[in-house]
Amino acid sequence: RAAVEDFISAGHRVTTTRDVRMDFRMPGADVIRISADDPCAHMVTDAARRCDVAMIIAPECDRVLEGWCVRLGEAGVKTISCSPPAVRLCADKRACSEHLRRHGVPVPEQLIMNKYAGISSKIESEPSQAQDSALSGVVVKPNDGAGCADTFLVHDGGAASDVRNRGDVVVERFHRGTPVSASFLAHGDRLIELPAG
Repeated sequence: RAAVEDFISAGHRVTTTRDVRMDFRMPGADVIRISADDPCAHMVTDAARRCDVAMIIAPECDRVLEGWCVRLGEAGVKTISCSPPAVRLCADKRACSEHLRRHGVPVPEQLIMNKYAGISSKIESEPSQAQDSALSGVVVKPNDGAGCADTFLVHDGGAASDVRNRGDVVVERFHRGTPVSASFLAHGDRLIELPAG
């Protein structure tokens, strides 16, 4: 919804889709309502073909966003979304962290998640950090997807046992600080920062 409002404010004509179960208005946009019984993929692809450019907003997990990028690319739709390989990389937190590290970007240290013992042995074997230290505990999160759903801050081994059976997870050292999320439009050597919030 925020992206639709931003594009309308910038003077663009916007066509967007909306699940019929969602009860909100999008003034100024041409809205295509889609129900569970509709041929969603066909409707979205057809609408995107009629636009000058399309922006895909979908979950990164389970390769949903990557699939839509491939589908619209094969349909000849010009998009301002990431390339399928970039989406695949960013949706894999472990691979993305390693990619950033190889290119000199500082990232939190990743710890090994033991299949049987979780991370409890690792946490309990390390000296406790001072209360005012920048390091305090670990973050446990799903490897799949770029979001923060099902993400936990764990301070002790007992809590680690509760989250170790959640599938493929990434465990990183927690660093205190201010959380920041930034988005950019990039093309060639051009980079446009999108407003935060």
